[in-house]
Amino acid sequence: MNSDPAPPLDFHPRDNALYVHVPFCRSKCRYCDFFSIAEADKETMAEVVRAEIAGIDRFADALRVESIETVYIGGGTPSLLPIDLLDKLLARIGGAFRPVEWTVEANPESLSPEFLAACARSGVTRLSLGVQTFDDRLLRLLGRAGTAAHTRRALDLLAASWTGDLSLDLISCLPTQTVAGALRDLEEAVDEAPGHLSVYDLTLEEGTPLFAAMRSGEYAPATAGLEADLWRESRAFLAASGFGHYEVSNFARPGKECLHNLRYWRLEPYIGVGPGAASTLPGADGGALRLETTRDLKEYCAAEPLSSISYERLSAGTVLLEQLMMGLRLENGIERARIVRRFGMTLEACLDGLWESWFRRGWVRPAETAYACTEEGRFSLNALLREAAGVVVGKRDLKLAWP
Repeated sequence: MNSDPAPPLDFHPRDNALYVHVPFCRSKCRYCDFFSIAEADKETMAEVVRAEIAGIDRFADALRVESIETVYIGGGTPSLLPIDLLDKLLARIGGAFRPVEWTVEANPESLSPEFLAACARSGVTRLSLGVQTFDDRLLRLLGRAGTAAHTRRALDLLAASWTGDLSLDLISCLPTQTVAGALRDLEEAVDEAPGHLSVYDLTLEEGTPLFAAMRSGEYAPATAGLEADLWRESRAFLAASGFGHYEVSNFARPGKECLHNLRYWRLEPYIGVGPGAASTLPGADGGALRLETTRDLKEYCAAEPLSSISYERLSAGTVLLEQLMMGLRLENGIERARIVRRFGMTLEACLDGLWESWFRRGWVRPAETAYACTEEGRFSLNALLREAAGVVVGKRDLKLAWP
């Protein structure tokens, strides 16, 4: 990573996306390895919001931004922000950019009428509620701050007063969980009539309390075969309920796909603001830059905007592997024309015959207009990516024209 005072960014006035990281939580969940601070005081929150607004302004100037199509405010727990601070942050974004899709995350125990009113008056179009599970026993295992009762009260409040889009986030393949229990979570979530559902398998991250608890034998693992059974049964149940499986872990009713996340999966430019946030943006000398902001709150708040950011130039091989890792998660895959435009050749040529091997094994579909996996291939995506890395690492004839 380079730590020059300011990354050498190219101008990118249109087709932008913005992620804002609000790093505050009531308490730290036992499985979480995202950057967050528990029980911060209002003064700290105010300093971070001030620095984030300055960061948005500085990025807008550096890129000569004219429009931002999608915005996502995540965390952490954005619904923990005091309303006056939330209003300041939302007003800066909504007043300048008027995004087509604008998502804010919330947790059930901190959802309030005042939070919903602030989002509505600023133009937020979509809320993402962190349900995770409706099982209190599993919520305690995960170290969540709220209970199933908090979730149901939050959903009642949303039904009564929120008119925008709604996404519910669930976690599956939890320790001790069964297929029947996971499907009950899905059924209760669908009963709330959201337009979008995210259903992520639990990832045990080294260094988290839950990872240590599992290693010590404190909890039994999820039921054997749970991941494969859930993949099959959840897809069938959600399809029957009107949800398309448009990405490995995401389901949506027609027209309710998350436009912001689609930008990540298509490897399009995005601006990341806030402590610990990342960006992928065009560099002044061509190609792609990956930017990472410091996690040190004092440094972040005291520094000039963009000066607390390190960056690296991504190689063509790195961008290709990320393109595959993200794009093959999508049901519709990666547009063939996008690969040719970015790398100057077809994916078949980039992978030296590996695509044809995947096709013979039934992992990918015919690549007429897009490169896409079969359902078996999407379920086995990690194996495909390991094979792709073996071909791409060290490949010297790749070129990159990004984005």
